[in-house]
Amino acid sequence: MKLRFLILCIGWATFLVSCQKEEVAPNQFMNPIRVNAEPQAGLITLRWQAAPIGFCGTGLTEIPQPTQPATYEVWFSDSDPDQLKKVATVSGNVQELVVPNLSAGRSYYAQVKALHPGLSAQVSNVAMTVTGAVAQPERVFAGDPPYAVAGSWSGTRLVYQGRLPNSTNDGIILYTQGVSKLLQANGYLPAFAQDGRTVAFTTRDWASAKPTQLVLLNTESGQVTSRDITTQLGSFPVEWSRDGRWLAYVTATAAGGYQLWKLAVTGGEPIALTSVQPQGTQTQLQYSQLTWSPDGQSILATQLQADNSRNQMVGNLVRIPADGGTPETYLASHSNDQNPAFSPDGKSLAFISDRSGYMAIWVKDLTTGQLRQVTGDSKQYLSYTNRLEWLANGRLSFTGSAANTTAGTTLFTVAFSR
Repeated sequence: MKLRFLILCIGWATFLVSCQKEEVAPNQFMNPIRVNAEPQAGLITLRWQAAPIGFCGTGLTEIPQPTQPATYEVWFSDSDPDQLKKVATVSGNVQELVVPNLSAGRSYYAQVKALHPGLSAQVSNVAMTVTGAVAQPERVFAGDPPYAVAGSWSGTRLVYQGRLPNSTNDGIILYTQGVSKLLQANGYLPAFAQDGRTVAFTTRDWASAKPTQLVLLNTESGQVTSRDITTQLGSFPVEWSRDGRWLAYVTATAAGGYQLWKLAVTGGEPIALTSVQPQGTQTQLQYSQLTWSPDGQSILATQLQADNSRNQMVGNLVRIPADGGTPETYLASHSNDQNPAFSPDGKSLAFISDRSGYMAIWVKDLTTGQLRQVTGDSKQYLSYTNRLEWLANGRLSFTGSAANTTAGTTLFTVAFSR
């Protein structure tokens, strides 16, 4: 008899959970659950919900319905994600719990277990947050905003990857004093240099076999310099060194592996800083934002790593020497961290993480090591194509969803104060 597979699809991930001779769904099962932790001053609100299962296969003729949990157990810790203690048991129709009387600025961890007689428990992720009020993001553009991602700033001047009205193709757009101007069609992921004039981005002629190019464009003179950087299809995040002498970027190979490079602005050949990190391995670099250290001696990137205690793979921030070498873990967690950005004064590191159960902006104080969650679960999700950037006024710029608009995705800023 032919072997068939029962596949469990949860959110963005797909897991092989069993192999049996017939594609037959279980008679009773509970959906997996995910818990979110929303911080406030002196308390944390926990919310959890089912992550719907999709049974994928050609042999299924009847879609089974999940069993409602009879109860939920809430587990909590004020010190260690591996030392959780049960603090509450609630009915299966309750999906929210407020934990009050908590110390300010302290890290807390939470997990929820769904229980039903005769069925295996479903155990959620461990959500982590820090007590304190989160900030409310504000849109950059008033009214019905344009589609925009990956914004970079020079004072009040903004460049971003987006589309002008009546356009269906992405390009590099300069926005100054309420006026938008297309700088380059088919351009991606721009970044302003420290000089406030030059923009670096990648471009690709998708209709030809020409290699991806890295473009330097002077927004004042219009001068353009282009360099071939890879023969592979793709667009790649580019990051300037603080002295403006180097550009760092990640490229992809035909087999799906990733490699970190740097390129001198004055010319010369690209310099490989890492070996090719094969796709799906525990050392694979991620397609995400880079940031140079304040002293210019290293570059932070995101690398796929094994979290053996949770039996999962996560994206951790790693440090790579600016002259090349083996990536070393810089910030490890049981969650996915990405889009690192050192503050202009070098005292803080901002990054995007799902450690609270959803994608949010976090900041680490590099002097004290203290973590702070800057944005909450506002349903303004953080776009995958993102650029997290510090502004001169201390705010942070990022890409998020623009609900109830034609843009769908646009640029936001959010306040951060130490």
